[in-house]
Amino acid sequence: FQRTENKNFTWRFSYSNRVDYLPKSNIFQEQTNANDYNFEGKWTQFKENILTFSFIKRDFNTNNQNQLNNLLGRLDQQLLIKKGFIRGNLTYEISSGQEQKIEYNYIKVYAGQGNYIWIDRNKDDIAQQDEFEIAPTAIQADYIRVVVLSNQFIPTNNLNLNSSFSIDPKIILADNKSLLKIFRKFNFQSNLKVLRKIRSDVGENSLNPFATIKSDTSLVSSTLLFRNLLQFNRSNSIYDIQLSHTRNFQRSILINGLESRVLDEYLSRIRVNYNKQLSSILSLGFFEKSNNSQALISRNYFVQTNRLEHQ
Repeated sequence: FQRTENKNFTWRFSYSNRVDYLPKSNIFQEQTNANDYNFEGKWTQFKENILTFSFIKRDFNTNNQNQLNNLLGRLDQQLLIKKGFIRGNLTYEISSGQEQKIEYNYIKVYAGQGNYIWIDRNKDDIAQQDEFEIAPTAIQADYIRVVVLSNQFIPTNNLNLNSSFSIDPKIILADNKSLLKIFRKFNFQSNLKVLRKIRSDVGENSLNPFATIKSDTSLVSSTLLFRNLLQFNRSNSIYDIQLSHTRNFQRSILINGLESRVLDEYLSRIRVNYNKQLSSILSLGFFEKSNNSQALISRNYFVQTNRLEHQ
């Protein structure tokens, strides 16, 4: 079923069924039965504002009574207002899959050829995961860390969200409006990226990228990158000012439990060109960095740092 006569909004719905048989004795026996429901379309709100989408619901059954229900989809939105005064892009994807658990092993190498050192904290002469640290000097580094893939897999519902948004006032504010002239010098940009994998057998909300996960054991892996940038006098030959905030959050599941890392950066930057031969850049930053591990408690930390840099 489809509708194509309306150019502003077109859509299409389809259904398909696939049955696979395998020979058993003297007959063909049904092995799998799959049903696909597909809905896709395109919505043109304005000439530059277009929304496209495609979603597939898939039911998969086998003769041993195993049943899989998957939802796949993608949505794209383009936004352009007042010739670029406001711009935006959004991509939203959902899928199903499985995640392989990983673990870290530390292998001894010649001194100076590694990245880690072993500190036997409990004095038992047995190397344990939480006893390896990044070497303070290169000559002490005599261990390397390798990733080992396990044979354990977790069924997951996956979500991917990418968006960008910007505001540029100078596009709509004329030069002769002196009261609003100051706003022409501002520019704002925002970027958001969310990657999330949730266990498909726990009933959590896997469609909403901002939904609160009720249980930590439901979350397989999660990455969030959020950045905001405010600029004043951008591309000016004399001076410009920038203020930014970046948040980077990562969580992954290891053999011995979940591990989370968070990094927040608050930065301010001022650039001044005194002449063609001399310029100056002053940067001021505030950072918060933390790590949280369920099993390796000795690796948990929360660090705040200030930085002042002049070039």
